[in-house]
Formats: sequence, C-alpha cells, structure tokens
Amino acid sequence: MDQRLSVPKVAILFALVGALNTGVSAQEADTLAPEIIEGPVAFGITDLQATIFWLTDEISDSRVRYHIEGTTDTLEVILTELVLEHGVTLTNLTLGTRYRFEVSSTDASGNASEIEDGRFATLGGADVDGPIVIRGPIALAITDNSVRIAWVTDELSDSHVSYRLEGTTDTTEVTLPELVLEHRVTLTGLLSDEKYEYEVSSTDGSGTTSDIEYDDFETLAGPDTLPPTILTGPIAEDIELDRATIEWETDEESDSRVEFGLDTAYSSLVVSSNLEDEHDITLTNLLPDTVYHYRVGSTDPSGNGPTFSGDFVFTTSRTIDDDEPDILTGPLATGITDIQATIEWTTDEASNSEVSYHIEGTTDTVQVTLPQMVLEHSIVLTNLLAGQDYTYEISSTDASGNTRLEGDFDYNPSRTGYPPTAHHRRSHH
Repeated sequence: MDQRLSVPKVAILFALVGALNTGVSAQEADTLAPEIIEGPVAFGITDLQATIFWLTDEISDSRVRYHIEGTTDTLEVILTELVLEHGVTLTNLTLGTRYRFEVSSTDASGNASEIEDGRFATLGGADVDGPIVIRGPIALAITDNSVRIAWVTDELSDSHVSYRLEGTTDTTEVTLPELVLEHRVTLTGLLSDEKYEYEVSSTDGSGTTSDIEYDDFETLAGPDTLPPTILTGPIAEDIELDRATIEWETDEESDSRVEFGLDTAYSSLVVSSNLEDEHDITLTNLLPDTVYHYRVGSTDPSGNGPTFSGDFVFTTSRTIDDDEPDILTGPLATGITDIQATIEWTTDEASNSEVSYHIEGTTDTVQVTLPQMVLEHSIVLTNLLAGQDYTYEISSTDASGNTRLEGDFDYNPSRTGYPPTAHHRRSHH
C-alpha cells in the first residue's frame, strides 16, 4: 500500500502575520503555484520499494508518476492531503531495476507546481541486513522530568528505546512504528535529579533489527527556567532572486521563528515547531533586488522565551541563480572497513548530497541521497562486500535545481582511508 512516511528534514510551518509575503491579500484569488524548494530525492530504497521526498513552499498535494527506465508504462500515485513535506512510497517495484520518476504538487486553489524529475535503482535482492546506527544515540532537551533520545540510521526503520533507573532492573519500553532515518523518542514522567540508563534499536520494513546501542543521562534537579541563548547568527545565506535562508545557533534545542518584512514592522512570520539547536528557515516568494529586515526568535520545550535577536537586513538578488555548485574538496573515501565506507566532499554553496555506486564491472547501481542543504557532505555506504572494488559518482544540487555531477571514482573496502582515483569528471544542470 502506498503511504506517506516521515523523512529527515524539518517541516516548515507557515504562520503569516498581516499581508502574506507573496503579496496576495486574503480577499484576492490565489493564482501562485506551489514551488518545490527541495528535492525530489529517493529514500529507503529496497528491492521492492522506494520513498520519494520533496518540500514545497505552500501546502499542496503529492503526485508521483514513475516508470522503468527505457519503457513508457507509467504508474501514478496521488496523495490528497495538503502538506509542506511530501513523502510518497512506491511499492511492488522490480528488484535490480532503474526507475525514472516525476513529482508535482497542486494547492487548494488548483495551481500546479512545475514538474521535477529524478531516478533511482532498486536493490538486486531482498534486504537481509539490519539498519546501522550511524550517529548517536544522544540525550537532548533534558528537563527535571523528561528527555528526548535521538539517533540516525542508514535506512528507514522504527524507533525503540528501553530505559531504567541506574542500578535497577525495572525497564520501560517505548516504540514508535513510523519508519524514519532520524529517530527522536521523548521519554516523560521521569524522576528529577536521577541517572537513567537506556538502549536504542531500530527495525526496518523487512523485519531486520540493528545492533543495540547504549548510553545514559541525568535529569535536572528542578524545572528549567532559563530561555535559550543565541550563540551565533542570525545570518542570511543562499540569497537568491526570490528566497533566502536564515541560520542561527542556540545553546539548547528550541523552536525557530523568523519575522521579516520591508521594515521593522515585520509584516510576515515563518515558524517551525521542530526543536533544534542549529536553526535554518527558508523565506520564499520574496521580491527581487529588495532590502528585507528580519529578526529571529527561539523558545525551548519548557516554554522559556522566545529569545529574540536584533534587527538584521539582506538584499535579494537581481538575477536568477543558474550556477551549479562547485566541488571544493574531495570526494574522499574514509572510514573504510570490510563492509562500509564514508564518502566526503565540500561545495561552495549549500546543496544536497548524492552518491551512486556499484561493484566494478557490474551495472547494479545503488543510490543514496540526503536532502539536507549543506556545504560539508558526508554519506555512509553500508552492507558492502569485502575485497570488492567499487566505482561511484557524487552529485550535489542547490536550491535552484543546478546540479554538479562528478565521477567515476574507485575504492576497495579491504583497504582503509585513501583518496579515490578519478577516471573522468562531468557536470550538468
């Protein structure tokens, strides 16, 4: 059954004060189509299914058309729920096969976005390997009676946490069945000023489970009464003709809000309820060559805040960005073992991360894509075969859809930490 899955990217929740930043008043008909501001990318690829993910700048439905590469027999999946964060799972696919897909979104007024396309390849056999915890676990947002446990896996899987007071055997278990890459489980009803031990694990859609990871945390002695502190920023990044991304960092996890407008009255507001210590909010539908004022604010889970910054300004670009990201360093294969490797590179502008790889001399390609827009790119390739030579290529796509592709490169999981050998390089928009 096709269904919408949560994927690892903050959902941007829009709450507009006064006139909409699109310039459309409440009385005017909406004639602006949704814009796909990130993606599409394929996640959670197995031998029989894949999840297609993208973000839009306004709530809209989710449409995916797909077909086997080289054929014209097209299938379509439509989810009618109006969302900003789109995730559509394609099922009953053919193993070891390349697919092409197109996505689009239509808002409540019937305005349809432009079509964006992509590709992926299913795995050549059934998934018999459990998820790998590639980051974490870590205890976040600790209070006197609650905590959030977070970790990241290399494939879509559920979230399981068991915990107990240190030195006791009375264990409590919490399982979230939703299949995600970024796992966050909130534990409540804890005792203040106590040390807890916990363990996490994740099970994928094929029923295979990761190794158990252990850690501990200590609750606060009393309620949290201190508001967040803004450590760095805010700063406006990736400024384009009609958009800009505002970034800042706080000393604790908290929500994100950006107030902005043509003056310090800040006629528009964008809010994300996701709790982060590294914040980024993308403002869209801006006017070109225009000075905007903005300030940011954050409130922690205990309701302390918001802490506001001062007033800052940025100016939107006069022309459309049609420059692809430049790869400044790498790619470099690091952390190589008999079964995994990490591919790293850096770009001169924020862009997503994609690695396609296959055993040298074969055509069964696996693709891994991370949608986060970053400068420092790192993708962990797992479940590799020992002693095999692999060929891979990397690509990064910026918010304007400009793509830089480089390959092919070689590495061998039987050796560790050496730069890849480049055979040729190519790029495209």
